[in-house]
Amino acid sequence: MWNAPLQRLDQRQIPSFLQKTYGADLESVKLISNGINLVFRFEKEGRGYYLKLTHEALRPQTALQEAILFHQFLFENTLPVPEIVFSQNGKTIEVLSQNEDVFLAHVMKEVLGESIAPLDKIGNLTPEVLKNWGRTLAQFHKIAQGYAKAPMFKRGNDIFEEFDGYVSQENSALQHEYNDVKNKILALPRTPFNFGVIHGDHRPGNVLIQGGRIFLIDFDEPLNACLMKDIARPFFDLYVENDLRLFEKSKPFFEGYIEVLPQMLLNFEDFLLFLRLKALDIYLWTINNWHSDIAPGGGNVREWMSRIRNSIESEASNSKCYRFLAPTGQIVQYDPVIV
Repeated sequence: MWNAPLQRLDQRQIPSFLQKTYGADLESVKLISNGINLVFRFEKEGRGYYLKLTHEALRPQTALQEAILFHQFLFENTLPVPEIVFSQNGKTIEVLSQNEDVFLAHVMKEVLGESIAPLDKIGNLTPEVLKNWGRTLAQFHKIAQGYAKAPMFKRGNDIFEEFDGYVSQENSALQHEYNDVKNKILALPRTPFNFGVIHGDHRPGNVLIQGGRIFLIDFDEPLNACLMKDIARPFFDLYVENDLRLFEKSKPFFEGYIEVLPQMLLNFEDFLLFLRLKALDIYLWTINNWHSDIAPGGGNVREWMSRIRNSIESEASNSKCYRFLAPTGQIVQYDPVIV
């Protein structure tokens, strides 16, 4: 299993580790997530914090340190993100060793907000919340343009090197869809207005609402990639479910985005292209790396993979119902006006 090293952690040591290194209240420590990372919530003097643990075999310390430095840069430039917490040793990363295993730990302050994770919640968000969300994502992209160490991050298109091997085991319809998406993405022009540092996992579970304010969390995998990859990601569940609210809900999101970055040209063709890529990304990575019955985001992995594969095959046969209702051409103009 891909995250087998994390399963070797003796979790009984976590409360004492947190008390020693972060001053945690022992009785408050609770496991929150056991997936890509191990996540624990704890309290100190009545305030909530989150500990994230990875294994050095899954994430080298240098890569984690670069992601944390980028997170700190965003916080210092007033983007609404959680605050990184220094340990009592003055470090942003603490090492927890058990036998031959080396686990890497970092802590953030808790943001008191509500997750936008469930599909029904996405569909019921108000236009104003969606517009605020679009503004916040654009603010992130704008701030990230000034990050001097951005070239150190992975390139988004590097995934094709891994997936070329995976797709060779699939049927001809899925291979055709993969090659079509890959060729179109590699052919996209790269400009300062459509390319830069992206979140890399800008899904609803990594977005919190606090009043009317949007907070972005979990900057574990920043990438150099097309900005549309971040823009499209929140709407993936609507896309997979063939939910026709996809266009209704994306419209105010786009309007908010271009209020901050009016130079960004958004069009539905690219928007849908990156949704198609995400379906292939999740499907190919999961069936080749994830061997638990529980999906990384929760739920039954077989059912989840079946829905995504059906979506991919519908694309390959041009039968997804949104194709008959999708607007064509440019989404927004500089005024902005939705066309």
